[in-house]
Amino acid sequence: MNDAGTKIRTAILSALLAALISLQLPLAQWKGALLDAFDSRPPVTVLFIGNSRTFANDMPFMVRKIADSAHSAKKYLIAIQAPGGVCLEDHWNNPTTQETLRRKWDFVVLQGRSNEQITYDTDRSFHTYGRKLAELAKEHGSLPVLYVSWRYADSYEIYNAMPQLRNTLHERMQESYAMLSAQTGAPMVNVGRVWEKLRVADPAMPLYQDATHPTIYGSYLTALMFYRFFSGDDLKHVAYVPDGISATDATLLKTAAQDW
Repeated sequence: MNDAGTKIRTAILSALLAALISLQLPLAQWKGALLDAFDSRPPVTVLFIGNSRTFANDMPFMVRKIADSAHSAKKYLIAIQAPGGVCLEDHWNNPTTQETLRRKWDFVVLQGRSNEQITYDTDRSFHTYGRKLAELAKEHGSLPVLYVSWRYADSYEIYNAMPQLRNTLHERMQESYAMLSAQTGAPMVNVGRVWEKLRVADPAMPLYQDATHPTIYGSYLTALMFYRFFSGDDLKHVAYVPDGISATDATLLKTAAQDW
């Protein structure tokens, strides 16, 4: 590289470092931002909007690790807006979410709160604000995507008060998300359906951390499904497996995520 090129690169790097320092980012994020700045692959930008089922085990950023391990031709730039316990109405009323949605993303993933299909009123809110969020995303050139999550585990205390939910909640969630998908044109990444199939076929598969949240197994399954949806690539090329998951179980999860 000639002297002029070296000076330009140094100036760019210095400006980037100054910006990162001003943002007071953790060291790991500094490293990621610096690597991305010199990564010439075209980007795929993804915004995840959800709650604890989204952010558990850093699932959205697991998508990037999966993509890189599969030697993806594109770099995945991931952002997340997912405070714990919030519903889609909370997101709509959050100025930060509104501002973020006014940027163009390749994909905007929407995940409702886990109990939004339990009552008529909460389900109506799910549809009202799901439509609003999806339409706002589309207005700014983004593709909204619905993240269909899973029913509560059999041990969840809500089943004591509403025992009929144990057998109906999965179908309620499936029907409600399918209706929202039809209303908005937003495709679904149906983690809940694959989760239920795995739960029935292999009860020993530890998908639940507690009665509602995912283990690393559940989050890995979810991230694999999103990478498969975003890229269309075969998951057999994925080398990344989180610590704590055996090679045998990783293959089972990849197969489930591949064929959904």
